[in-house]
This record gives sequence, structure tokens and C-alpha cells, in this order.
Amino acid sequence: MVIVGAYSDNYLFYNSEVTYREIIGLVFAGNLQATSTVITGGTKQESLQNLDDSVQSLVNSDVPKENSFSLMFSCFSRGSMTYGYENAEYLTLKDALPGTAVAGFNGTAAFGCDTEKLKLRGIKPGGRDFLHVDASVLCLGSFTHSKPPSS
Repeated sequence: MVIVGAYSDNYLFYNSEVTYREIIGLVFAGNLQATSTVITGGTKQESLQNLDDSVQSLVNSDVPKENSFSLMFSCFSRGSMTYGYENAEYLTLKDALPGTAVAGFNGTAAFGCDTEKLKLRGIKPGGRDFLHVDASVLCLGSFTHSKPPSS
């Protein structure tokens, strides 16, 4: 299971109703393998290195790249001021995983868990470190096919 999303200052619903300060997220469960990573800030050079390291951790993960998708949730503050050019996170992700669909949105904060870093430290993901400001959460998921039971 994976839980990711963002915190939004306002959200316009289909019937033109505006609400304020909403958490918008997605939960996927079932025949799914997934991992996620959090990209944090710093200087422009540190941010670019963190971006590359984070995307590479997704590429090197155990998640199959077949039938894969990526979810990206970024704080509004991330962009050309962080990296020096627009859409850096999307472009880096698409370059590293060219056949993977990407969806997401920006908000005032992102939520998700850095499962790759926690795995390296031997800690089971979940229960902490979910809300991030001036950060982005990237998730890589792949729907796996269940094998039929053997007779």
C-alpha cells in the first residue's frame, strides 16, 4: 500500500464550490508494488543532487518497471528558484523512467514517506515523517499480476 498527496490552500470542486486547506491524496492497495522518496531543498546544487539521488533510488528500487506509474506531489516553492529551470522534477523522472506515466499536483505541503531511506536504515515504513514543507514526494508503483493458483 502507498499513501501520497499534498496539502492545498484551496480547492475548486466540479460544482464551483471552493473549500480551503484541504488534504488531497491517493491511496493504492492490492496487487501493487510501490516505493516513494522525498526530495528536500538546500542550495541549487544540493537540490539538484537530491533530485538526482531520489530519482535514482526509484530506478534502483525493487519495483518492476513494467506496468509502472509515478506520482509526484510538490510544494509550490519548488521550481525554477530551486533548480534553475521549470519542471526539473518531472523532466528528470521522465528521463530516468521513459515508459512510466507521471501524474501529480502542487500544494503548500506534500505528504508521503521516504520508504527507500527507511529501508536502508532497516526501519519499516509508516507512522512517521509524512508531512513535508518545501519538498516533493515521488512515488513509483507497478501493478503486478497475480499468478493463478496451482492445481
